[in-house]
Amino acid sequence: MKEELVRWGLPRASIYVLHDCPAPFFARTGSYQAADLFLRLKPDLLTLTASGDNEAPAGQTLANENAKIDQSGAEARRVADWIDALVEEVGGGEARGAGRPAVIVSSTSWTPDEDFSLLLDAAVQYEQWVETILSSKGRSAAAPSPARLLIIVTGKGPLRSEYERKISQLKMRHVTVRTLWLSFQDYAGLLGSADLGVCLHTSSSGLDLPMKVVDMFGCELPVCAVKYSTIHELVTERENGLLFETSEELRDCFLELFHDFPRSNLLLSSLQEGARKASLRRWEASWKSRALPVFRPRLPTPAQPSLEAAVVLEQT
Repeated sequence: MKEELVRWGLPRASIYVLHDCPAPFFARTGSYQAADLFLRLKPDLLTLTASGDNEAPAGQTLANENAKIDQSGAEARRVADWIDALVEEVGGGEARGAGRPAVIVSSTSWTPDEDFSLLLDAAVQYEQWVETILSSKGRSAAAPSPARLLIIVTGKGPLRSEYERKISQLKMRHVTVRTLWLSFQDYAGLLGSADLGVCLHTSSSGLDLPMKVVDMFGCELPVCAVKYSTIHELVTERENGLLFETSEELRDCFLELFHDFPRSNLLLSSLQEGARKASLRRWEASWKSRALPVFRPRLPTPAQPSLEAAVVLEQT
């Protein structure tokens, strides 16, 4: 934006940049709070819910429940096992190997401005890769187990129902995609409990930055984001996130980050540390360091009492 304003003729020295910062409640979720969250969301995660105008946030009861999109009981049981393993681990229990899925969160307004097919196609390609690896004849029994992916997409919008129908037609064993509408508190809690955030935002102007990435970093969550001209102001490649342009590149991000999950992954650990550092930039400190020095010289000096007034005050 600064460079754009310079092109409009504003003097560079008079332009100061103050980036958005996350609200205080965007923070890493405690282990027991995360376990409680997934337990509350479990009924909504077992089946894909058709969206409706009267939809309440996940975990809350509706007078008239939304229709459930038909899916196999086997899938619901599989997802239930994943969530049980997830709850056990985040709640302080021992990891259960490949049974614990990697949790990936993306928020979207379900409009043409964000191409959700990038994420959906990457999920399908990841599934195909896992099936190929598992069926290969020369695969060693000691080889790392491919991670299972639980992809949770939050938000409401006009294209949500269309994509829910597409999701319901997918037959995947290693990837599950679910859509939820969450309260603000649960959304922050989910970001703080996840392993990776995905941002599909692209800017028609090329100038704006996605607030969702700011919120994800507030929760110390590394991000895979669509690459465009200014996104580098938020996401630093291989420091606090990864950038992609195609579904194949996003699939490769998943493969690189989760090839031996939940065992330690050097790149994922490094990105988590980068996101933790990014989370330290908050409004108060940013205002004091960036904005206050600009405004302070321009603030009026408090009026000093005149000598006569001082004498009167002294005499009374």
